[in-house]
Amino acid sequence: VVGGGNSACEEALFLSDIASSVTIVLRRDQFRAPEGVVNKVLAKDNISVRYQTSIVELSGEAMPEIGRASCRERV
Repeated sequence: VVGGGNSACEEALFLSDIASSVTIVLRRDQFRAPEGVVNKVLAKDNISVRYQTSIVELSGEAMPEIGRASCRERV
């Protein structure tokens, strides 16, 4: 899931109930979603967060199916 707003966090929470793991990629060092939603995200064991990270490439057999996302962390 890309982004740290309310919609991205809600989607990550939904996916965490059906996927074994979910990764949220944030360009910033903090979420923009309300604190209560962020606390729910951070409490989930199967959601990981990559702060200050940008997606640089998406690849897969055929779009819209994505098999891999390459990321780069900002320093």
